[in-house]
Amino acid sequence: MSDSEQGQKAAKTRRAAVNHAPNMDLFGDFPETQATEKHGAHSVERLGPAIRRLQLKLRTATDKALADEQLTTAQLGALNALERAPGATSAELARAAGVTAQTMHEIVRLLTTRGWVERTQDPEHGRKLQQQLSAPGRKALLAARRRVEKVEEKLASPLKPHERILLLSLLERCAEGI
Repeated sequence: MSDSEQGQKAAKTRRAAVNHAPNMDLFGDFPETQATEKHGAHSVERLGPAIRRLQLKLRTATDKALADEQLTTAQLGALNALERAPGATSAELARAAGVTAQTMHEIVRLLTTRGWVERTQDPEHGRKLQQQLSAPGRKALLAARRRVEKVEEKLASPLKPHERILLLSLLERCAEGI
């Protein structure tokens, strides 16, 4: 077998391992072997893999819901950030969103092209550009939020109202613990 054929076979094997392992999440955790711990007669799932699986499903559902609005989750994050902090620079938005400045620059450029974001020069620093939502940007943000709310309602639909409150409280406590 030639080097090229061996390389193709190895790549095919890697793709199969990633794409066809139904119980493997993106971080390589196999719930049946690594993500559970035995406590007496009960198995207790580790939180990290369960939260990652939920986040992946939530992100996928959110992306599908936002597709009709021609938005991605990252773009929605930028619009939300601009509503909270009008006049923010791309660098400030990037830090808030946890993405690179280059990525945020591309997001803001696209949103500006659509007319959803307006850019002006910072009066104190001539080279800095400040961004703010335009009227069409606010309208797009509200429409996107309605879609995301529907996804979140579906997410919480199996829970009773007091269970939703408890889950939120527990998640907040977990976040504080890190």
